[in-house]
Amino acid sequence: MDETKKVKLIYSGELFIFSILFVVLGILFVTGVIPMTDRRKTVFTYLTLAGGVITLGDFIWALASKKRRAKTAIIDKILVLPSSLTFLSFDLYFLISGVYEDQVFSYLIGFGFIYLACVYLFESLYHYKFPIPGLLDDDEDKEKKNDAIDVEVTEEKDHKDE
Repeated sequence: MDETKKVKLIYSGELFIFSILFVVLGILFVTGVIPMTDRRKTVFTYLTLAGGVITLGDFIWALASKKRRAKTAIIDKILVLPSSLTFLSFDLYFLISGVYEDQVFSYLIGFGFIYLACVYLFESLYHYKFPIPGLLDDDEDKEKKNDAIDVEVTEEKDHKDE
């Protein structure tokens, strides 16, 4: 198996594992198996608020920077954008109003996780067929380094033979 295929398999496998994790957590929140305590509400509010800000910032950075755009897949940023905007708006509402309804919060977190699971499942399949340019660049850099080492070893061997 060549290096490119290994890189694609590892990356797609990681995304697939994340999709399984998110779908399980989402189902557990929606069904109420994981109850909403005050501590969980606070932790998830700040965690999803930070995640929403980071993903929105990453999307803007990918659009604004030509160098970043060349190494990333914009489709990934676009697919995660609806969940980050939803989490941002609800988190700000929860923080401003101070109203945390258990059922609404469970559904928001649960369906948000299920949506992210669907996104990660799609990305795992999509990026196996069409890898992220940044992954291929890293793989090409490794191959160039390995080729350079092979050339140096061959040259040293030729010099010793003379």
